Amino acid sequence: MDVSALPSSLGWIHFLLIGLAVLLPFLVVGGYYFYRYLKVKRSLERAKHVTLNPEGVRDIISTISEEYTAKMELKDAMASLFDDLREIISLTSASFLIPTSDVGLDYYYHINLYYEVSEDFVESDLTNLRGFLEEDIQKSIDSVNKNIVGGPLNSSSSVKSSSRFIFPFEVGERKGAICLSSRKKDHFSEKLREDLAKLFEECIEYLDLFWKVAAREHRKFQSMVDSMRDGVFMVDEEFRFLIINPALRSILDLTDTETVNIVRVSTFFATNFSVEDVIAEVFALG
Repeated sequence: MDVSALPSSLGWIHFLLIGLAVLLPFLVVGGYYFYRYLKVKRSLERAKHVTLNPEGVRDIISTISEEYTAKMELKDAMASLFDDLREIISLTSASFLIPTSDVGLDYYYHINLYYEVSEDFVESDLTNLRGFLEEDIQKSIDSVNKNIVGGPLNSSSSVKSSSRFIFPFEVGERKGAICLSSRKKDHFSEKLREDLAKLFEECIEYLDLFWKVAAREHRKFQSMVDSMRDGVFMVDEEFRFLIINPALRSILDLTDTETVNIVRVSTFFATNFSVEDVIAEVFALG
C-alpha cells in the first residue's frame, strides 16, 4: 500500500464533500420544484378527462326544475344549480348575474365561494360577468345588488381565478350569465366546456318552458280577474303587486298608468282594517 498517496486522496474527498454541501440546497430546491412540475402536469392531464356523467346531469336538471316551479324564482334555481354542480366538479367559485325583473336595469349578483378569497376576487368576477353582458349581450346595467355566500372573504388572500367559463342564458324576458372560476390554470378543458354548455342549455330550456307555461296561465288568470266586479289584487311575501284588476283601480281612483303599492292600498283601507296585517297572516298560515 502506497501511504504517500493518502493525503492526496483525502484532499479530493474533502473537496467533494464541500462541493456536495454547497450543491445540496440547490439540489433539494430543484428537486422540490421538479416534483411540483410533475404534480401540476399530472393534474392538468387529469383535468383534460374530467366530464359530467349523464346521471349527474339528469339529477341537476330535475333539482333545478323542482326549485324553479316551486316559487318561479330564477335566482333560487340558479343557486340550486351551483350546489349540485359543486358535488361533481372542483370549483373556486360559481356566480351569476341576472335582472331583478323582466323590465328595468337593476341586476342581482350571486356568488358561491368555495375557498377563502379576497374582495378583489369577487370584484374581478363581477367585472367579468358585467363586461360580458354589456359587450356580448348588449345589456345595460344600472345597479347591482350583491349576495356573497361561502368564503370567507380575506383581504390578504392571494387566490386568483386562473381559468373561467362564462355562459349566457335567457329565461323569458330575463337575460343573464353564469360564471364558473377555478384557481387552477386550464381547468376547463374543451371536453368539460362542451359538457357544461350542454348542461346549461338543457337547464335553461326547461326553465324557459316553465316560464312560458306560467306566463300563459298568468294571462288566463289575469283575464278572469279583470272581468270581476269585485276589487282583486295579488302580492308576494315581499308585498310586491303581481295582479291588480280594473275594479280595484276604480275603487282606489287610479288610472291605468298609475303604479300601485302596498302603502297606497293600506292608506285607502286604513279606516277599516290593516291590509298588511291580513296579508302577513295569510302567508303565515299558508
